[in-house]
Amino acid sequence: MNELQEKILALLVAKFQGVRKDGLQHLAAAIGLQVTTEEEANQVVDKLTADKVNGVASYCRRGD
Repeated sequence: MNELQEKILALLVAKFQGVRKDGLQHLAAAIGLQVTTEEEANQVVDKLTADKVNGVASYCRRGD
């Protein structure tokens, strides 16, 4: 993970406590491909809901 993805992961962990970190890591990597600044990352994370994040996290676990 690059520095921006690490910051995105920190935002996700803070906002979505209780969600498995491996799922949040996948999500952070995906968001990191689409944004170029921390401000853009904040905007994307702010738009996420718990339902969306849980859906992505459970989808990532199916690939394990």
